[in-house]
Amino acid sequence: APDPINLAPEGDRPYWMPDPVGPMVLPGEYTGRLAIERNGVLQETGAARSFVVKALEASPEITSDRRALQAFQIEVAALRRAVTGSTSAMVEMQNRIAHLRAAIVATPATGEAERGVLQQLATRLADVGVALNGDGTVSGRNEPAPMSIASRASNLYYNLVFTQSPAGGNYKDSYAVAAKEFTSALQSLRVIGSDLAALENTMELRGAPWTPGRIPEWSAN
Repeated sequence: APDPINLAPEGDRPYWMPDPVGPMVLPGEYTGRLAIERNGVLQETGAARSFVVKALEASPEITSDRRALQAFQIEVAALRRAVTGSTSAMVEMQNRIAHLRAAIVATPATGEAERGVLQQLATRLADVGVALNGDGTVSGRNEPAPMSIASRASNLYYNLVFTQSPAGGNYKDSYAVAAKEFTSALQSLRVIGSDLAALENTMELRGAPWTPGRIPEWSAN
């Protein structure tokens, strides 16, 4: 499954949210093993068992090339993994920026230079957020807005992950659009991450209080 890791108990998941799932395997013979984890140690319970996954030829719409369908499903899953991970990384950066904004106020050695850099980072990150998640200020007023990268990747994934029909041209065209847009957004996010780390290093040199994303420097006199 391409979903980000979530440490919250399963009971906390909304009823309408499905369990994380990946593309279906190809028909064939597989081997499974069961194990119990105790205190970080896996202990197998019995011998491995073999089983056969069979195709159910129940509809004329089922593809005759399952391997090609699965290959595309895996491509779409990889895109969604990267997009959802980037969205989570963006939220972490927003949290770091918020802490830095408060740290500037509490650090006498900082001033307008650091504040200006921080504001530029926040603006650039907001632009990436619009590309990834859409412009909520527009869609929130019931106005038409372009489909975001995250929406396109999610729609593609959930429309394809359970299908056994061939992936049509519309799906492949939509994937190409998402891949092109995400390539640019991901590069921008990486540059912002690098610039944010540089500002955090500057704040450390200025003696700023701790903020998320950095380890304090200290040595005994």
